[in-house]
Amino acid sequence: MKLNVEQPITDLSNMDIKDQEGPLTLKRVMLAALLANDQKPASDQEKFRRYELAKAVNQGGDVTLKAEDVALIKVRIATVFSTLVMGRAWDMLEGQT
Repeated sequence: MKLNVEQPITDLSNMDIKDQEGPLTLKRVMLAALLANDQKPASDQEKFRRYELAKAVNQGGDVTLKAEDVALIKVRIATVFSTLVMGRAWDMLEGQT
């Protein structure tokens, strides 16, 4: 799946969500989710897989992801972010922008 990670995350009124770093984008959400620590430590292999995905996402623009990568990213986003951000990001990851 090819995905533009530069898409902005919006609230329910379709206004860009912003923080001190500027507009929240799918790229920023994905990177934060992939690089965040878990309460329960992940295996070395899991951490390395997330690191490799973060490097690919960090390139920006259109990123090609495998279905299993999208599944992992969705779980990570659900773990780290609020319901609104998770829902918007999941919509984008499923091609429903």
